[in-house]
Amino acid sequence: MLGARSPANGELMRLVLPTVALMTGSVGAVAVVPPAHAAPVTETRIADFGVSREQVDADHDEVTFTGRVVTDEAAPRPVADALVAIRCVRDCLNFREVGKVHADADGRFSLTGRLDSGGYYAAQYYSYRQQQYADSWSSLVKVAAGVKTPAVVALDPPPARVLAYGTTFAYTGRVQRRDGRPVAGAWVLLDECQNGQVCGSLKVWTDADGRFRSNAVALAAARVDAAVSSGLYSTDGVPTIRYGVRYETRITDMNVRVDARSSGWVEADIRVQRKTTRWEPHTDVYNAVSLYFRPKGGKTWTRRNGCGTSDASGWIRRCIAPSPGDGDWQARVALTDSTLPSVSVVRALTMRYPTRFELFNATPEPVRKGGTVKLSGYLFWMRPTGRDNLGLPKALGQREVVFYFQARGSRKWGYLGSGATDRYGSFSSRFTARRDGTWRAVFAGDGRLFAASVNDYVDVR
Repeated sequence: MLGARSPANGELMRLVLPTVALMTGSVGAVAVVPPAHAAPVTETRIADFGVSREQVDADHDEVTFTGRVVTDEAAPRPVADALVAIRCVRDCLNFREVGKVHADADGRFSLTGRLDSGGYYAAQYYSYRQQQYADSWSSLVKVAAGVKTPAVVALDPPPARVLAYGTTFAYTGRVQRRDGRPVAGAWVLLDECQNGQVCGSLKVWTDADGRFRSNAVALAAARVDAAVSSGLYSTDGVPTIRYGVRYETRITDMNVRVDARSSGWVEADIRVQRKTTRWEPHTDVYNAVSLYFRPKGGKTWTRRNGCGTSDASGWIRRCIAPSPGDGDWQARVALTDSTLPSVSVVRALTMRYPTRFELFNATPEPVRKGGTVKLSGYLFWMRPTGRDNLGLPKALGQREVVFYFQARGSRKWGYLGSGATDRYGSFSSRFTARRDGTWRAVFAGDGRLFAASVNDYVDVR
Protein backbone atom coordinates (compact mmCIF):
# COMPACT_ATOMS: atom_id res chain seq x y z
CA MET A 1 0.00 0.00 0.00
CA LEU A 2 1.27 3.44 -0.89
CA GLY A 3 2.47 5.55 2.05
CA ALA A 4 0.56 8.62 3.23
CA ARG A 5 1.84 12.19 2.79
CA SER A 6 1.28 15.27 4.98
CA PRO A 7 -0.89 18.13 3.66
CA ALA A 8 0.74 21.30 2.33
CA ASN A 9 1.73 23.81 5.01
CA GLY A 10 0.07 27.21 5.40
CA GLU A 11 -3.31 26.38 3.85
CA LEU A 12 -6.10 28.34 5.55
CA MET A 13 -9.77 27.50 5.23
CA ARG A 14 -10.70 31.16 4.89
CA LEU A 15 -8.77 31.32 1.59
CA VAL A 16 -10.94 28.76 -0.17
CA LEU A 17 -13.49 31.17 -1.63
CA PRO A 18 -10.94 33.44 -3.34
CA THR A 19 -9.22 30.38 -4.81
CA VAL A 20 -12.49 29.02 -6.21
CA ALA A 21 -13.26 32.39 -7.74
CA LEU A 22 -9.96 32.40 -9.60
CA MET A 23 -10.36 28.84 -10.85
CA THR A 24 -13.72 29.75 -12.35
CA GLY A 25 -12.24 32.71 -14.21
CA SER A 26 -12.95 35.60 -11.84
CA VAL A 27 -9.93 37.80 -11.11
CA GLY A 28 -11.52 40.28 -8.71
CA ALA A 29 -11.08 40.18 -4.94
CA VAL A 30 -13.72 38.52 -2.81
CA ALA A 31 -15.05 40.93 -0.21
CA VAL A 32 -14.99 39.84 3.42
CA VAL A 33 -17.71 41.47 5.52
CA PRO A 34 -16.39 42.10 9.05
CA PRO A 35 -18.55 41.69 12.12
CA ALA A 36 -20.29 44.84 13.34
CA HIS A 37 -18.03 45.12 16.36
CA ALA A 38 -14.74 44.70 14.43
CA ALA A 39 -12.40 47.55 13.49
CA PRO A 40 -12.69 48.84 9.89
CA VAL A 41 -10.76 46.75 7.33
CA THR A 42 -9.00 48.36 4.38
CA GLU A 43 -9.35 46.64 1.02
CA THR A 44 -6.12 45.78 -0.82
CA ARG A 45 -5.06 44.86 -4.32
CA ILE A 46 -1.97 43.48 -6.01
CA ALA A 47 -0.72 45.84 -8.69
CA ASP A 48 1.78 45.42 -11.49
CA PHE A 49 1.79 41.62 -11.25
CA GLY A 50 4.09 40.20 -13.92
CA VAL A 51 6.32 37.29 -14.85
CA SER A 52 9.86 37.23 -16.28
CA ARG A 53 9.19 34.36 -18.72
CA GLU A 54 6.03 33.58 -20.65
CA GLN A 55 7.10 30.08 -21.76
CA VAL A 56 8.96 27.36 -19.88
CA ASP A 57 10.52 24.04 -20.77
CA ALA A 58 12.84 21.54 -19.07
CA ASP A 59 15.92 23.72 -19.70
CA HIS A 60 14.24 27.04 -18.93
CA ASP A 61 11.93 26.48 -15.96
CA GLU A 62 13.11 29.27 -13.65
CA VAL A 63 10.65 32.17 -13.53
CA THR A 64 10.52 35.39 -11.45
CA PHE A 65 7.16 36.79 -10.33
CA THR A 66 6.93 40.46 -9.29
CA GLY A 67 4.25 42.82 -8.08
CA ARG A 68 3.21 45.27 -5.39
CA VAL A 69 0.66 45.04 -2.56
CA VAL A 70 -1.19 48.34 -2.01
CA THR A 71 -4.42 49.55 -0.52
CA ASP A 72 -7.40 49.79 -2.81
CA GLU A 73 -7.97 53.50 -2.31
CA ALA A 74 -8.02 56.64 -4.42
CA ALA A 75 -4.50 57.33 -3.14
CA PRO A 76 -3.02 53.83 -2.76
CA ARG A 77 -0.67 53.22 0.16
CA PRO A 78 1.91 50.38 0.23
CA VAL A 79 1.26 47.37 2.48
CA ALA A 80 4.69 46.84 3.99
CA ASP A 81 5.90 43.32 4.92
CA ALA A 82 2.88 41.76 3.19
CA LEU A 83 3.01 37.94 2.95
CA VAL A 84 2.39 36.88 -0.66
CA ALA A 85 2.01 33.38 -2.11
CA ILE A 86 2.46 32.53 -5.79
CA ARG A 87 0.53 29.54 -7.10
CA CYS A 88 -0.84 28.04 -10.29
CA VAL A 89 -4.64 28.21 -10.19
CA ARG A 90 -5.91 27.12 -13.62
CA ASP A 91 -4.95 24.74 -16.44
CA CYS A 92 -2.08 23.37 -14.35
CA LEU A 93 -0.90 19.79 -14.12
CA ASN A 94 -0.15 19.63 -10.40
CA PHE A 95 -1.50 22.94 -8.97
CA ARG A 96 1.70 23.49 -7.04
CA GLU A 97 2.45 26.52 -4.92
CA VAL A 98 5.57 28.18 -6.33
CA GLY A 99 6.42 29.73 -2.98
CA LYS A 100 5.85 32.55 -0.48
CA VAL A 101 7.65 35.87 -0.06
CA HIS A 102 7.38 39.03 2.11
CA ALA A 103 7.02 42.40 0.43
CA ASP A 104 9.41 45.24 1.28
CA ALA A 105 8.54 48.54 2.95
CA ASP A 106 7.13 49.82 -0.33
CA GLY A 107 4.87 46.71 -0.72
CA ARG A 108 6.96 45.33 -3.57
CA PHE A 109 7.75 41.61 -3.84
CA SER A 110 9.81 39.38 -6.11
CA LEU A 111 9.84 35.57 -6.04
CA THR A 112 11.90 33.29 -8.25
CA GLY A 113 10.84 29.65 -8.55
CA ARG A 114 11.05 26.63 -10.81
CA LEU A 115 7.87 25.66 -12.62
CA ASP A 116 6.86 22.16 -13.65
CA SER A 117 3.79 23.12 -15.66
CA GLY A 118 2.32 25.77 -17.86
CA GLY A 119 -0.90 27.40 -16.75
CA TYR A 120 -2.37 30.54 -15.23
CA TYR A 121 -0.52 31.88 -12.17
CA ALA A 122 -1.62 34.41 -9.57
CA ALA A 123 -0.36 36.09 -6.40
CA GLN A 124 -2.35 36.02 -3.18
CA TYR A 125 -1.91 38.41 -0.24
CA TYR A 126 -2.38 36.77 3.17
CA SER A 127 -3.64 39.35 5.66
CA TYR A 128 -3.91 37.15 8.74
CA ARG A 129 -0.91 38.94 10.38
CA GLN A 130 -2.21 42.36 9.45
CA GLN A 131 -5.80 42.46 10.63
CA GLN A 132 -6.44 45.98 9.34
CA TYR A 133 -6.23 44.77 5.73
CA ALA A 134 -8.34 42.39 3.64
CA ASP A 135 -7.02 39.49 1.56
CA SER A 136 -6.59 40.07 -2.15
CA TRP A 137 -5.58 38.36 -5.37
CA SER A 138 -3.74 39.56 -8.43
CA SER A 139 -4.89 39.22 -11.98
CA LEU A 140 -3.81 36.06 -13.83
CA VAL A 141 -0.71 35.73 -15.92
CA LYS A 142 -0.30 32.91 -18.40
CA VAL A 143 2.89 30.86 -18.66
CA ALA A 144 2.95 28.44 -21.59
CA ALA A 145 4.75 25.07 -21.63
CA GLY A 146 7.10 24.25 -24.48
CA VAL A 147 7.91 20.88 -25.99
CA LYS A 148 8.27 18.18 -23.34
CA THR A 149 11.69 16.63 -22.77
CA PRO A 150 11.76 12.81 -22.58
CA ALA A 151 12.79 11.42 -19.18
CA VAL A 152 13.73 7.87 -18.19
CA VAL A 153 12.20 6.57 -14.95
CA ALA A 154 13.90 3.68 -13.16
CA LEU A 155 11.80 1.82 -10.59
CA ASP A 156 13.79 -0.38 -8.22
CA PRO A 157 12.51 -3.94 -7.61
CA PRO A 158 10.97 -4.79 -4.20
CA PRO A 159 13.16 -6.46 -1.56
CA ALA A 160 11.79 -9.88 -2.59
CA ARG A 161 9.55 -11.35 -5.29
CA VAL A 162 7.11 -12.43 -2.56
CA LEU A 163 6.72 -10.50 0.71
CA ALA A 164 5.11 -11.54 3.98
CA TYR A 165 1.87 -9.75 4.76
CA GLY A 166 2.53 -6.50 6.64
CA THR A 167 6.15 -6.11 5.46
CA THR A 168 7.19 -2.44 5.41
CA PHE A 169 9.44 -1.35 2.57
CA ALA A 170 9.67 1.51 0.08
CA TYR A 171 9.14 2.15 -3.60
CA THR A 172 12.35 3.78 -4.81
CA GLY A 173 13.77 4.85 -8.12
CA ARG A 174 15.38 7.61 -10.11
CA VAL A 175 14.44 9.98 -12.92
CA GLN A 176 17.05 11.02 -15.50
CA ARG A 177 17.21 12.53 -18.91
CA ARG A 178 18.37 10.36 -21.77
CA ASP A 179 21.88 11.77 -21.41
CA GLY A 180 21.99 10.70 -17.75
CA ARG A 181 21.43 14.08 -16.12
CA PRO A 182 19.16 13.82 -13.05
CA VAL A 183 15.70 15.37 -13.11
CA ALA A 184 15.42 17.19 -9.78
CA GLY A 185 12.27 18.61 -8.20
CA ALA A 186 9.85 16.69 -10.39
CA TRP A 187 6.68 14.90 -9.39
CA VAL A 188 6.69 11.12 -9.92
CA LEU A 189 3.29 9.45 -10.13
CA LEU A 190 3.18 5.97 -8.58
CA ASP A 191 0.18 3.83 -9.55
CA GLU A 192 -0.34 0.74 -7.37
CA CYS A 193 -2.95 -1.91 -8.24
CA GLN A 194 -3.55 -4.64 -5.65
CA ASN A 195 -4.75 -8.02 -6.89
CA GLY A 196 -5.22 -6.39 -10.30
CA GLN A 197 -8.32 -4.54 -9.06
CA VAL A 198 -7.94 -1.97 -6.27
CA CYS A 199 -5.75 0.87 -7.54
CA GLY A 200 -4.37 4.01 -5.90
CA SER A 201 -1.96 6.79 -6.85
CA LEU A 202 0.60 8.92 -5.05
CA LYS A 203 2.91 11.71 -6.16
CA VAL A 204 6.41 11.97 -4.70
CA TRP A 205 9.22 14.45 -5.30
CA THR A 206 12.60 13.72 -6.81
CA ASP A 207 15.62 15.05 -4.89
CA ALA A 208 18.63 16.88 -6.31
CA ASP A 209 19.97 13.58 -7.68
CA GLY A 210 16.64 12.68 -9.33
CA ARG A 211 15.87 9.99 -6.76
CA PHE A 212 12.50 9.39 -5.12
CA ARG A 213 11.16 7.26 -2.28
CA SER A 214 7.69 6.36 -1.02
CA ASN A 215 7.05 4.15 2.01
CA ALA A 216 4.77 1.16 1.44
CA VAL A 217 3.25 -1.81 3.27
CA ALA A 218 2.71 -5.21 1.61
CA LEU A 219 -0.99 -5.94 2.09
CA ALA A 220 -1.80 -7.71 -1.19
CA ALA A 221 -0.11 -8.78 -4.40
CA ALA A 222 0.49 -5.63 -6.39
CA ARG A 223 1.61 -4.13 -9.68
CA VAL A 224 3.25 -0.70 -9.51
CA ASP A 225 3.94 1.70 -12.38
CA ALA A 226 5.89 4.97 -12.26
CA ALA A 227 5.81 7.99 -14.58
CA VAL A 228 6.90 11.62 -14.48
CA SER A 229 3.94 13.87 -13.65
CA SER A 230 5.20 17.08 -15.24
CA GLY A 231 4.19 19.49 -17.92
CA LEU A 232 7.86 19.81 -18.93
CA TYR A 233 8.89 16.13 -19.11
CA SER A 234 7.41 13.00 -20.65
CA THR A 235 8.12 9.47 -19.47
CA ASP A 236 10.21 7.54 -21.97
CA GLY A 237 8.70 4.11 -21.24
CA VAL A 238 6.74 3.39 -18.05
CA PRO A 239 8.51 0.89 -15.74
CA THR A 240 6.56 -1.76 -13.82
CA ILE A 241 7.36 -3.89 -10.78
CA ARG A 242 5.32 -6.74 -9.30
CA TYR A 243 5.38 -8.61 -6.03
CA GLY A 244 3.27 -11.19 -4.27
CA VAL A 245 2.15 -11.32 -0.66
CA ARG A 246 2.11 -14.46 1.50
CA TYR A 247 -0.39 -14.85 4.31
CA GLU A 248 -0.20 -16.98 7.42
CA THR A 249 -2.89 -19.68 7.04
CA ARG A 250 -4.81 -22.17 9.10
CA ILE A 251 -7.36 -24.90 8.36
CA THR A 252 -10.23 -24.44 10.80
CA ASP A 253 -12.55 -27.19 9.53
CA MET A 254 -11.97 -30.41 7.65
CA ASN A 255 -14.28 -33.40 7.18
CA VAL A 256 -13.75 -36.41 4.95
CA ARG A 257 -16.21 -39.07 3.82
CA VAL A 258 -16.45 -41.93 1.37
CA ASP A 259 -17.83 -40.96 -2.04
CA ALA A 260 -20.83 -43.26 -2.50
CA ARG A 261 -20.91 -42.55 -6.25
CA SER A 262 -17.37 -43.65 -7.13
CA SER A 263 -15.59 -46.72 -5.87
CA GLY A 264 -12.41 -46.13 -3.90
CA TRP A 265 -12.75 -42.36 -3.72
CA VAL A 266 -13.22 -39.97 -0.83
CA GLU A 267 -14.46 -36.40 -0.74
CA ALA A 268 -13.68 -33.64 1.76
CA ASP A 269 -14.86 -30.16 2.71
CA ILE A 270 -12.06 -27.89 3.88
CA ARG A 271 -12.19 -24.35 5.30
CA VAL A 272 -9.09 -22.14 5.04
CA GLN A 273 -8.41 -18.83 6.79
CA ARG A 274 -5.63 -16.27 6.42
CA LYS A 275 -4.27 -13.75 8.89
CA THR A 276 -4.26 -10.03 8.09
CA THR A 277 -5.17 -7.70 10.95
CA ARG A 278 -7.33 -10.64 12.06
CA TRP A 279 -8.16 -14.15 10.94
CA GLU A 280 -10.55 -14.05 7.96
CA PRO A 281 -11.76 -16.42 5.19
CA HIS A 282 -9.06 -17.04 2.60
CA THR A 283 -11.14 -16.51 -0.55
CA ASP A 284 -10.05 -17.62 -4.01
CA VAL A 285 -7.12 -19.66 -2.70
CA TYR A 286 -6.25 -21.79 -5.72
CA ASN A 287 -4.04 -24.83 -6.17
CA ALA A 288 -2.63 -24.54 -2.65
CA VAL A 289 -4.62 -27.15 -0.68
CA SER A 290 -4.13 -30.91 -1.07
CA LEU A 291 -5.36 -34.11 0.58
CA TYR A 292 -2.79 -36.48 2.13
CA PHE A 293 -3.27 -40.16 3.13
CA ARG A 294 -1.57 -42.46 5.64
CA PRO A 295 -2.51 -46.19 5.69
CA LYS A 296 -3.99 -47.55 8.89
CA GLY A 297 -1.08 -48.38 11.18
CA GLY A 298 1.40 -46.73 8.80
CA LYS A 299 3.71 -43.75 9.25
CA THR A 300 4.22 -42.37 5.74
CA TRP A 301 1.95 -39.70 4.30
CA THR A 302 1.39 -39.49 0.54
CA ARG A 303 -0.30 -36.76 -1.46
CA ARG A 304 -3.44 -38.10 -3.10
CA ASN A 305 -4.94 -35.11 -4.90
CA GLY A 306 -5.11 -31.33 -5.12
CA CYS A 307 -8.22 -29.30 -4.31
CA GLY A 308 -10.06 -26.52 -6.10
CA THR A 309 -10.74 -22.86 -5.34
CA SER A 310 -12.19 -21.64 -2.05
CA ASP A 311 -15.44 -19.67 -2.00
CA ALA A 312 -16.27 -16.37 -0.27
CA SER A 313 -16.43 -18.16 3.11
CA GLY A 314 -13.07 -19.85 2.65
CA TRP A 315 -14.63 -23.29 1.99
CA ILE A 316 -13.35 -25.74 -0.60
CA ARG A 317 -16.30 -28.02 -1.26
CA ARG A 318 -16.09 -31.66 -2.31
CA CYS A 319 -12.38 -32.05 -2.82
CA ILE A 320 -12.10 -35.62 -4.14
CA ALA A 321 -9.17 -38.05 -4.01
CA PRO A 322 -8.57 -41.78 -4.65
CA SER A 323 -8.23 -43.88 -1.50
CA PRO A 324 -5.94 -46.92 -1.20
CA GLY A 325 -8.01 -48.24 1.72
CA ASP A 326 -8.57 -47.65 5.43
CA GLY A 327 -6.40 -44.97 7.00
CA ASP A 328 -5.95 -41.35 8.05
CA TRP A 329 -6.57 -38.20 6.03
CA GLN A 330 -5.20 -34.71 6.40
CA ALA A 331 -5.58 -31.47 4.43
CA ARG A 332 -2.48 -29.32 3.91
CA VAL A 333 -1.89 -25.78 2.67
CA ALA A 334 1.34 -25.62 0.69
CA LEU A 335 3.90 -22.85 0.48
CA THR A 336 2.86 -20.74 -2.51
CA ASP A 337 3.14 -17.13 -3.61
CA SER A 338 0.09 -16.33 -1.47
CA THR A 339 0.11 -18.89 1.36
CA LEU A 340 2.35 -20.06 4.18
CA PRO A 341 2.05 -23.79 5.05
CA SER A 342 -0.49 -25.17 7.54
CA VAL A 343 -2.14 -28.54 8.24
CA SER A 344 -5.53 -29.73 9.43
CA VAL A 345 -6.39 -32.21 12.14
CA VAL A 346 -6.14 -35.91 11.23
CA ARG A 347 -9.34 -37.73 10.28
CA ALA A 348 -9.56 -41.56 10.33
CA LEU A 349 -11.77 -43.19 7.69
CA THR A 350 -12.88 -46.74 6.98
CA MET A 351 -13.54 -47.32 3.30
CA ARG A 352 -16.88 -48.48 1.92
CA TYR A 353 -17.68 -49.33 -1.70
CA PRO A 354 -20.76 -48.78 -3.87
CA THR A 355 -22.98 -51.64 -5.06
CA ARG A 356 -25.50 -51.89 -7.86
CA PHE A 357 -28.02 -54.22 -9.46
CA GLU A 358 -27.70 -55.20 -13.10
CA LEU A 359 -30.25 -56.79 -15.49
CA PHE A 360 -33.03 -56.71 -12.87
CA ASN A 361 -36.35 -57.78 -14.35
CA ALA A 362 -39.83 -58.65 -13.14
CA THR A 363 -41.33 -61.08 -15.70
CA PRO A 364 -43.59 -61.73 -17.44
CA GLU A 365 -45.01 -58.31 -18.21
CA PRO A 366 -47.94 -58.07 -18.42
CA VAL A 367 -48.98 -60.99 -16.19
CA ARG A 368 -52.35 -62.60 -15.47
CA LYS A 369 -53.87 -61.95 -12.07
CA GLY A 370 -52.91 -64.84 -9.79
CA GLY A 371 -50.00 -65.70 -12.02
CA THR A 372 -46.34 -65.90 -11.00
CA VAL A 373 -43.87 -63.03 -11.24
CA LYS A 374 -40.20 -63.89 -11.36
CA LEU A 375 -37.73 -61.36 -9.93
CA SER A 376 -34.17 -61.91 -11.15
CA GLY A 377 -30.93 -60.02 -11.67
CA TYR A 378 -27.32 -59.65 -10.59
CA LEU A 379 -25.68 -57.83 -7.67
CA PHE A 380 -22.21 -56.33 -8.09
CA TRP A 381 -19.85 -54.23 -6.04
CA MET A 382 -17.46 -51.72 -7.49
CA ARG A 383 -13.88 -52.42 -6.62
CA PRO A 384 -11.47 -49.45 -6.32
CA THR A 385 -10.23 -50.23 -9.82
CA GLY A 386 -13.86 -50.26 -10.97
CA ARG A 387 -13.60 -53.51 -12.92
CA ASP A 388 -12.21 -57.03 -12.60
CA ASN A 389 -9.61 -58.53 -14.91
CA LEU A 390 -12.25 -59.19 -17.57
CA GLY A 391 -13.39 -55.57 -17.55
CA LEU A 392 -16.59 -56.39 -15.60
CA PRO A 393 -17.85 -55.26 -12.17
CA LYS A 394 -17.04 -57.70 -9.37
CA ALA A 395 -19.88 -60.16 -8.58
CA LEU A 396 -21.21 -59.89 -5.03
CA GLY A 397 -21.95 -63.47 -3.96
CA GLN A 398 -23.60 -64.87 -0.84
CA ARG A 399 -25.44 -61.64 -0.01
CA GLU A 400 -29.06 -61.29 1.07
CA VAL A 401 -31.48 -59.55 -1.33
CA VAL A 402 -34.83 -58.40 0.11
CA PHE A 403 -37.98 -58.02 -2.05
CA TYR A 404 -40.84 -55.50 -1.72
CA PHE A 405 -44.02 -54.63 -3.62
CA GLN A 406 -45.90 -51.32 -3.93
CA ALA A 407 -49.38 -51.44 -5.43
CA ARG A 408 -50.30 -48.80 -7.97
CA GLY A 409 -51.73 -45.74 -6.22
CA SER A 410 -50.25 -46.71 -2.84
CA ARG A 411 -47.34 -45.11 -1.00
CA LYS A 412 -46.53 -48.14 1.13
CA TRP A 413 -44.09 -50.90 0.35
CA GLY A 414 -45.02 -54.39 1.44
CA TYR A 415 -42.38 -56.92 2.48
CA LEU A 416 -42.39 -60.09 0.36
CA GLY A 417 -39.40 -62.06 1.51
CA SER A 418 -35.71 -62.46 0.73
CA GLY A 419 -33.25 -64.53 -1.20
CA ALA A 420 -29.47 -64.80 -1.61
CA THR A 421 -27.06 -64.31 -4.49
CA ASP A 422 -24.94 -67.20 -5.75
CA ARG A 423 -21.20 -67.04 -6.35
CA TYR A 424 -21.82 -65.11 -9.57
CA GLY A 425 -24.02 -62.50 -7.89
CA SER A 426 -27.16 -63.90 -9.50
CA PHE A 427 -30.50 -64.15 -7.68
CA SER A 428 -34.03 -65.29 -8.55
CA SER A 429 -37.32 -65.44 -6.57
CA ARG A 430 -41.00 -65.99 -7.49
CA PHE A 431 -44.15 -64.35 -6.13
CA THR A 432 -47.87 -64.30 -6.93
CA ALA A 433 -49.13 -61.31 -8.96
CA ARG A 434 -52.38 -59.85 -7.59
CA ARG A 435 -52.32 -56.13 -8.50
CA ASP A 436 -50.59 -53.73 -10.81
CA GLY A 437 -47.55 -52.26 -9.15
CA THR A 438 -43.82 -51.93 -8.70
CA TRP A 439 -41.47 -54.72 -7.58
CA ARG A 440 -38.26 -53.82 -5.73
CA ALA A 441 -35.02 -55.62 -4.87
CA VAL A 442 -32.89 -54.20 -2.02
CA PHE A 443 -29.38 -54.88 -0.77
CA ALA A 444 -29.04 -53.36 2.72
CA GLY A 445 -25.27 -52.94 2.65
CA ASP A 446 -22.84 -53.50 5.51
CA GLY A 447 -19.74 -51.96 7.08
CA ARG A 448 -17.84 -52.22 3.81
CA LEU A 449 -20.56 -51.92 1.17
CA PHE A 450 -23.18 -49.26 0.45
CA ALA A 451 -26.84 -50.18 0.04
CA ALA A 452 -28.50 -50.43 -3.39
CA SER A 453 -31.99 -50.92 -4.74
CA VAL A 454 -33.75 -51.36 -8.08
CA ASN A 455 -37.40 -51.25 -9.29
CA ASP A 456 -39.49 -52.68 -12.11
CA TYR A 457 -43.21 -52.10 -12.84
CA VAL A 458 -45.55 -54.93 -13.91
CA ASP A 459 -49.08 -54.62 -15.33
CA VAL A 460 -51.48 -57.26 -13.99
CA ARG A 461 -54.47 -58.18 -16.20
